[in-house]
Amino acid sequence: MEAFRREDEASLAYIFGKKNKSPELKHLHESKIKWSGIFFQILKICRFVFLRGAIKDHRQPAVNVIFYAGTDNQLKALISTISSITTKDLLITTYIDREVSCKESKEIEGCVQLNFSPTLVIVAFLLLCIRAPIFYIKLRRSGGKNVLERHFNIFCRSFYYVPFFIKKIQEGNPDLVVVANDHNVDTRSMKLAAEILKVPTAYLQHASVSNIFPPLEFDYAFLDGKVAMKRYIECYKLWQTDASANYASEKVNIFLSGQKKRLNLETTPKKEFAIGIGVNAADQFDALLTLLNSLARKDTPCIIRTHPNQSQDFIEALEHFIKNNSNFQHSCSVKSDLSTFFKECSILIAANTGLHLEAALAGIPTYYHEFSTCESVSDYYGFVKSGISNHLPREFKDMGKNELLGLLATNENRQAAIQEYSTSFGTIWQNQEGDLVAETIRRIINGDELSSIYERLDESACFKQVFDLISNTKKTPA
Repeated sequence: MEAFRREDEASLAYIFGKKNKSPELKHLHESKIKWSGIFFQILKICRFVFLRGAIKDHRQPAVNVIFYAGTDNQLKALISTISSITTKDLLITTYIDREVSCKESKEIEGCVQLNFSPTLVIVAFLLLCIRAPIFYIKLRRSGGKNVLERHFNIFCRSFYYVPFFIKKIQEGNPDLVVVANDHNVDTRSMKLAAEILKVPTAYLQHASVSNIFPPLEFDYAFLDGKVAMKRYIECYKLWQTDASANYASEKVNIFLSGQKKRLNLETTPKKEFAIGIGVNAADQFDALLTLLNSLARKDTPCIIRTHPNQSQDFIEALEHFIKNNSNFQHSCSVKSDLSTFFKECSILIAANTGLHLEAALAGIPTYYHEFSTCESVSDYYGFVKSGISNHLPREFKDMGKNELLGLLATNENRQAAIQEYSTSFGTIWQNQEGDLVAETIRRIINGDELSSIYERLDESACFKQVFDLISNTKKTPA
């Protein structure tokens, strides 16, 4: 109960509890869902527990670091660091949620799937009975009826995650816990558990940062670059005047350390010109369909890559279209890795997604095209404004193959812009970001110096300290 007095259910399920009226999240609260209402929310809670239940509890041994990944994308961001840290005489355990199914989970030695023991289920059920009705009434009175009918089960998951992570951190007594998300209920529950037990916490950025995220509340944060840091400063300022907010960004040590996902950047010639299209959960299929119909009239291969959280209705509609159009393929991000997708693409077309940055790091030109009717979030991450991407020309649908190939010219300032998003770009640490983070963690745990890798910046703003890669590791952008 002490944990929930420190941070309540609305804060733990941050996106649903604190940002449920944000236009950027319109797709979460207005999209059609088959099972809504409190009865189905209770069934979803039961299903959540049943799928994670276990007769035998896993005893957590003493380790130096505990990692946790709640989604495939989070694990893909962590895997390079996890692989490297095992070579540095540090003992680790990596927990993954049941929903993590990517092949990277099989690469980790000693990877443990999160499971709830019978004792924990009983404890969580008591918390559910005591706190859930009070929270339900409170949120409903504050105008959260729609959120409750759609997402009440998400809030209730904290009753299971918090005691689970408290137990595992107590058993493992680590020097550090590491997560790759700062706004989901599972990762925030782990952070809360570590704080209660006075164990330092670290956050590793796994995707582009939005100003609807909470301010950073970790001891250490490994951000991709200065753009992400500036976004988190915005997050902090948005909450400065909120009397109910209790965030401690001032304790955070920021390490600008580049984009950590593994990307095979080998520049191999493409077999043929192919267009890659990236979509995410906020995109609307009808908007995508307009572009697909235009491309269907051309003899141009096209590969559409969906997000792990893409709705089933969207996937079914896409598969139906592909069935009738042989030049189109579906790249499922759960089954196919990003490097394979990029090897098949000559250019990338996408809306608000970090794929623009990842494609740029892989040397692929990217073009911004809106797949949503929400104009307020156009170029949300600033990839067009910064020069990493270009707006897709209006005459694109009328261009022939040779003209499409002409789009491969890139902005001359693109590489400098990329480094603002991923500080390791153009340095000796490019493609070695996992080693960089692992070595930084080792030095933090052992109390060793960091000055041979980083230099301290004066741009600390609301943070304790900000460290960037030292100047002599950087190459001059071409």
